[in-house]
Amino acid sequence: MHVGRWKGLDKALRFVWTLLPKRTLLFGNHGDGIAQVRFPKNPIAKFVGKHRVGQYMFVNFPELSLTEWHPFSVASGPREDFVELYIRDLGDHTKRIVALSKRCAMIGRQTWIRADGPYGVHDFNYRRYEVLVLAGGGVGITPVIGLLKDIYGTPSDPPPMNDDNRCCMRCVYAVWVMPHRSDADTFLSLLEHQVRVAAERPDLPALVVEIYCTREKGPSAVQSSKLLHLGRPKFTILMDRTGHEHTDTASTLVFACGPGRMVNELWDESIKRTSAMRRIDFHHETFEF
Repeated sequence: MHVGRWKGLDKALRFVWTLLPKRTLLFGNHGDGIAQVRFPKNPIAKFVGKHRVGQYMFVNFPELSLTEWHPFSVASGPREDFVELYIRDLGDHTKRIVALSKRCAMIGRQTWIRADGPYGVHDFNYRRYEVLVLAGGGVGITPVIGLLKDIYGTPSDPPPMNDDNRCCMRCVYAVWVMPHRSDADTFLSLLEHQVRVAAERPDLPALVVEIYCTREKGPSAVQSSKLLHLGRPKFTILMDRTGHEHTDTASTLVFACGPGRMVNELWDESIKRTSAMRRIDFHHETFEF
């Protein structure tokens, strides 16, 4: 009886929290087509551990519409006190959100937001795999970023020391594909920080990050960081590498989020290498840049 009452109270409080607008903590834009949104987590949902890797939130911007809600993948980690979203201008409503973020950034003001969630969760436990291959195309890197934050933390939220839940993981390969070099600025400094943390912390799995700019020409576009590369990733070489460098690995997780061409290529490469001696589980989310 008490459990039922608690669940009913939880739903009622979350419903009220959803209806009440909240001020964004950060509302700006990256480049021409991506809005960054940060707002407080529902304290009840955070307290009871509702926030996990791989979730999404429905959000509404009352300044644009009182009735239009859309789901977006969460880029923040479960330990952070805020929800962070990155919204690409792929449709009419998202273009209006990005335009609003530019106007707000120009005059240094925040906006109101209503949020419902979090919802969903990955249908796999990434901590049970020895090797992880994570690929994101464009803003499809968002769920990958949330997962990397859970493992390697952020500059303001370092990962816990000697977490037994990480004992299986040995190496993480993260690949990010985008059209232009400027798109990388969204997460480049965070990824560089996480690579340094992985190198300094023996209790963390090794981290290899590769960022590919498909429409840039000339090496000058990628000279600012060792993580940047021209062209498209060669997933055949990457998957061969994971096999050669981890010959005794029994389990590999491949997760891809982005354009269908990229997802299908990684899917094919995963199937080719699955055997009785090496299990490769493939999971994906598909959408275009």
